[in-house]
Amino acid sequence: MARLVVFTHLTHDLRDGASRSFACSAAEARHYADQIGAPILIADITPSLAGGYVAQGILAGFRPDGANGALAVVEDIHAFPRDIPFQKPPPEAEGLAELPGDLFERIIAVARPASDFDEAFSPYRPMAPQDAFAAQLARRQDRRCCFSDVRTHRGEAFIIRPLALGGTWDIGNFLFLDPEPGALFANFAWTIGPRLEILIDAYAVTPDIADTVNRSGMLAIGDSMIATLDRAAIAWHSEHFFQRLRA
Repeated sequence: MARLVVFTHLTHDLRDGASRSFACSAAEARHYADQIGAPILIADITPSLAGGYVAQGILAGFRPDGANGALAVVEDIHAFPRDIPFQKPPPEAEGLAELPGDLFERIIAVARPASDFDEAFSPYRPMAPQDAFAAQLARRQDRRCCFSDVRTHRGEAFIIRPLALGGTWDIGNFLFLDPEPGALFANFAWTIGPRLEILIDAYAVTPDIADTVNRSGMLAIGDSMIATLDRAAIAWHSEHFFQRLRA
């Protein structure tokens, strides 16, 4: 799946967690409206610099800017530790463009290698709380845990299908969970059925955690989350949950 990059002339450094608006055309805003809520790369094409991919964020929306212009609003910006050079000459004009999904993920991997994270944990380790997805999910969920539907300030973004096992770097491949049910989800102690029902291995989940499950028995997510949820990743997780039960 293609991903977006915004090419811009940066006039000052990007601050982690900040939101910024970047120039694009009205036509680009209309064309890429379906990418709202998806990750986006930020690339610096300032003529006096070598340039490169400098940050990642979440495309939050668009707003008009003059008759034929628009502004792409990017939230939860996180600057890379170092610029990632362009593989081919970038466009001279500011605006939006698509990158192949595999190239997008390679850029992210080079910019933020696995060594940047705590390797003492499994590949199901949630992204750090300051990660862009965690902040975006917290807002979408009103900080309500997807397992319990209880508001939490300890919630983290837990990946459904790890990147190393075929998952995608996409907000739909993450759930906002309290650490306890999150760790259990990561170890396939519970999963999500095809109708978004929560399925629990009673032998692997302690009674106090089981008692906190959403009273409806369903994954506690809003309509915007349902629309972007990676159903293939959910099916993959559910399959591995049942494989573990049969083992």
